[in-house]
Amino acid sequence: MSEADKESALNELTAEMRATGARQKAVSAQQLTSALTTITDFLRTSSTTGGGRRLRQFVWSLWNDSHLINLFDLCHGLDGPLTDAVIIVFQAAIVGVLSEDQLRNLLIESGEMARWGERTTSHARAPRRVLSSVFVRSFS
Repeated sequence: MSEADKESALNELTAEMRATGARQKAVSAQQLTSALTTITDFLRTSSTTGGGRRLRQFVWSLWNDSHLINLFDLCHGLDGPLTDAVIIVFQAAIVGVLSEDQLRNLLIESGEMARWGERTTSHARAPRRVLSSVFVRSFS
């Protein structure tokens, strides 16, 4: 690799690092905090509504990295303030300024972690019994 190639690669890397920093700075901490609060408050009181279901899918997709979510459904089922909050949180996640702690707090404070815990403990035993009986039968 020639010196010119090295310098060109270094210049490209520097430019990309600056652009990444600019994208990260575009999401203010105040905007992100407000957006997280908006989503948390809505999920705390309206998690079983259509919009609540959409928001729960969105938040869990950020938490567990399972990004199979219908964005058309998400964006057409929320009011203006919730849509704005989703846009800010999504942008923060994409550029890397949404922390795991912030997302965990949203899930805990909204009651979503507790709802998940209730569902998994109430449903976890039945499938194991079914699976174990299938397993035993298949090897008998």
